[in-house]
Amino acid sequence: MLRGTIIDMGSGHYGFEYRTTLYNDPVEVRQVWILDRVWTAGMSWADPKSAFGKPASLHYGVMSCYLGNGNYLSGEIAPDKPADICESLPVPRPKCRIETRWHYGRWEKLLRRGWVAA
Repeated sequence: MLRGTIIDMGSGHYGFEYRTTLYNDPVEVRQVWILDRVWTAGMSWADPKSAFGKPASLHYGVMSCYLGNGNYLSGEIAPDKPADICESLPVPRPKCRIETRWHYGRWEKLLRRGWVAA
């Protein structure tokens, strides 16, 4: 299961965006899948455009996003479809005056008590 956000792809298309960092390099990987079919379901009327920027999950090609008040936005992609957009972005080093390192997908800084998240 992937956890990401719903984004606007323009001209009425919805996209599922997933971001993760590499463990060994300060690189963030961004993947976007365009949803083939989108529908709403729930207890009342819901505007599908209110889903932009909200958290969603993708499981076996079916996307689900909670809109509030018992309403959901769902969508489908082909399960074997590769990501439509895949890009690698560098993660900038935090502005610290002390020693920093990239460790297990995040920046850490060295304090007296040891390494902590920067």
